[in-house]
Amino acid sequence: ARFFEYARFHGPLALFGTRHRRDWVMGQCEEFSRAGYALLASLGWEARYVLDFTDHVWIEVKLPHLETGTIGWVHADPSEGVLDSPLMYENGWGKQLTMIFAFTPWNVEHVTQTYTANYPETVLRRGIPENLLHDVVQAANKRLQYELPISKWGYATFSSKNRSLEEVSLWSHFQAN
Repeated sequence: ARFFEYARFHGPLALFGTRHRRDWVMGQCEEFSRAGYALLASLGWEARYVLDFTDHVWIEVKLPHLETGTIGWVHADPSEGVLDSPLMYENGWGKQLTMIFAFTPWNVEHVTQTYTANYPETVLRRGIPENLLHDVVQAANKRLQYELPISKWGYATFSSKNRSLEEVSLWSHFQAN
């Protein structure tokens, strides 16, 4: 077995450049999610970064849901190449989830309920009462209102509202040669 030294890459160009230098070994979930977020935002999609406190990150993209047609945030995991499978971490990976947050430059949202089939168990595991967590998220969002730019960037001229789930599966089109 060869020794492999893992490094963190900052920015999508550095990450994509690994295909020549490291035989397509591009990184871990954080790098894939950064690249996926950057790619989607640059193409006009509304996207946000999702952090699971049990050590995983992915993104969500605003799309119409296939079954209901209502526009909302859809789970997208670029490191796994998976779309709209929010229970995969708990059911498939066996994770004991605690807290999951979604971030945009203007907002933090507690989204754990989207990613678990048994929310009360996550509340017990995390050790922070619901009302205290709500207050902390609300305080963070209030602070963001005063510290970040008023105008949006990345998807200022486009919206995800008229796009489909199939259109966002961009990473399925990139294959190693």
